[in-house]
Amino acid sequence: MCRPGPGGELSQFSVLNGTAASTTSSAPFDPCTSADVVDGIRVGTYTGNLAVLFPGTAAGIALINQQASGTGNDGAVDNVRLLDVTPQLNLSGTTGTTAVGAPANLTFTVTNTSELDAKNGWAFTANLPAGLALANGTVTTDCGAGSAVAGAAPGTIDVGGNLAAGQASCAVTVQVTSNFGGSYQLCAAQISNLVGVDPPGCTTLTFTGPVFDARADSVSVNTPVLSLGPLVNADYECKAAAGTANATVASANLGAVGNLGVLTTAASGAIGADGTRTAAASAVTTGVSLLGGLVTADALNTTARAQQPLTTSGPGTITLSGGAVFTNLKIAGVSIAANPGPNTTINLPLIGSIVLNQQTPIAGGAGITVNALNITLLTGTHVTLSTSTAALLSATATCPAS
Repeated sequence: MCRPGPGGELSQFSVLNGTAASTTSSAPFDPCTSADVVDGIRVGTYTGNLAVLFPGTAAGIALINQQASGTGNDGAVDNVRLLDVTPQLNLSGTTGTTAVGAPANLTFTVTNTSELDAKNGWAFTANLPAGLALANGTVTTDCGAGSAVAGAAPGTIDVGGNLAAGQASCAVTVQVTSNFGGSYQLCAAQISNLVGVDPPGCTTLTFTGPVFDARADSVSVNTPVLSLGPLVNADYECKAAAGTANATVASANLGAVGNLGVLTTAASGAIGADGTRTAAASAVTTGVSLLGGLVTADALNTTARAQQPLTTSGPGTITLSGGAVFTNLKIAGVSIAANPGPNTTINLPLIGSIVLNQQTPIAGGAGITVNALNITLLTGTHVTLSTSTAALLSATATCPAS
């Protein structure tokens, strides 16, 4: 309030951090010019137009009357308040799902308070959850002096900038990625070193990776009177995370079809440090004696593998490999090479046929199935030995594949 006089009053407030003073308005205010008069005294409410980024723990207030004249500058001040005009930090990101290896947007939005004063020098550090990393150096922003750079600590991003006077909000957007599928949540707990902004709520980014479909089994038999198997299964199928499965039995009696020795199968899905996915399967069948000695072998071994690297836009091209190896295989008394070519067929007159190292692409080229032996007899008997299947499927593909 001010008692009118010829000199007027020029009041200037400052916030004190120790002895350091920061003014809160671009010009002093003169209550003697107020149009509101009570009992002959001019009164008014005045709010500074300069926000002060205050780093201390205890604030002081200073008021200086900058009117040099000693005439007419008497006044009084009450109800002095420090107003909190700290901008609000909010987090958001790409909605839906993003393929592993591909970039997703992570946006930091700083929203001004209603008076829309300039807010300069705000900053903070984003601590990315394990498994999430900066994809590249791309930064987009409409914040004055806005920046986002990799911090000194791994998995951190240092962000800062200014809000201009009259600017309701501004944003800094970076691109992040993950080599591993899953949902990654960022909340206030992951934001540290806040300067000049209030902590945010949460946002979630979701990445989906290829699905492992790895399967192995030792034997399956179908006859007009018997259906058996597949036996000794090791299945690691329809899973996005890495893992393994194994199975072993000491022997298998197939009745009139024959006998087998030790049967061992394995299946796995692995994720390399660079995000490369590998689905693999193997099957080893020993001590083979089938169909009254028509087929004998010390061991039949198959392997199948599907491998897919990551690129900067997501999973790359799948590479397939696999095959069969035979140890002392004999068919109708004839020795068979250890490494016959894929889909080698032996016809047995009046008996049937046997396919060696049978290889079949599956899931539109996303995987492969390898059978060591596929036996078909004219009697209607069908026997398959040492089967390995490996595929890498998209999250929306049918699993297990066929």
